[in-house]
Amino acid sequence: MGVVEEVFALKWFEKQQSTNTFFLSVQEAICHEGTKACRAIFLKNELIFTTGFSKVSERQYSLRKSGLLNEPMIETEVDTSNGVMFPFYDADTNIVYLCGKVI
Repeated sequence: MGVVEEVFALKWFEKQQSTNTFFLSVQEAICHEGTKACRAIFLKNELIFTTGFSKVSERQYSLRKSGLLNEPMIETEVDTSNGVMFPFYDADTNIVYLCGKVI
């Protein structure tokens, strides 16, 4: 059997339209460098909140601007638990809730 390599990336599609042209721009970036699952949610003001793992399996979250996916505004290590963090967003209160198993 061959080696299977998974790449966890974030793609952002943006539709733009002017008076006589229409185009779709695509942006792509590595969310987190670890090999475990990543999650992404879209917030107000073109922000993207992601959760994932570092190379050394630390759980992380990050906040990115849609136009600058490769440069997180914030990237923070949470802990070394092996459970995936699931972000939930309440748009009315503009609060992100992180849910996950804690050891």
